Amino acid sequence: MAIEVLHLPVSSELVVSSASHVPSSGLVGHCVHIGEPGNLKPRPELHLPGSSAPCGCYNTTIVDSFVLDDALVQDTFLLHRTYVSHGAVVVGCGTITCSGTDVTNGNGTVLKVGVEIGGREIAMFADMPFHLAAVVGETRGNVSELKAYEDLVRTYTKKVQCDGFNVIAHQAKVSSGMT
Repeated sequence: MAIEVLHLPVSSELVVSSASHVPSSGLVGHCVHIGEPGNLKPRPELHLPGSSAPCGCYNTTIVDSFVLDDALVQDTFLLHRTYVSHGAVVVGCGTITCSGTDVTNGNGTVLKVGVEIGGREIAMFADMPFHLAAVVGETRGNVSELKAYEDLVRTYTKKVQCDGFNVIAHQAKVSSGMT
């Protein structure tokens, strides 16, 4: 059971070095920035289901957040302590904020499955393949395999842990559903 873990460091150094150009002010409109917004590299449009939109930040208050190239943040009241990766879309979301430390974004959360037949608690993680969930759900008596799985989840969770930041991953689409 080998799983490659991607750890996204959240630092201004990563954002500033993402492009070596002069950012275009046309990619930012009607926004309030508190902190460094990073560089926005021009790209004509981001393709969404049924439509397309220009990349950039529009009609949003952005506080202590990082918006990478080729991302779209639009009509969101407050984006606070959030890392928006390449190609991600955040539209009409009200408030997205993070105030905790050692944030795991749901990784390591225990899910109770099969409760009607006695149940089993399975710790989840973002890149967990379905077949692994099935194996762990069926492996109730093999203590060494369960221990190895718990170690895997613990290691994964530590590697993706962010110090007080939300992460909106590459190509993710986040919307209130109203826009």
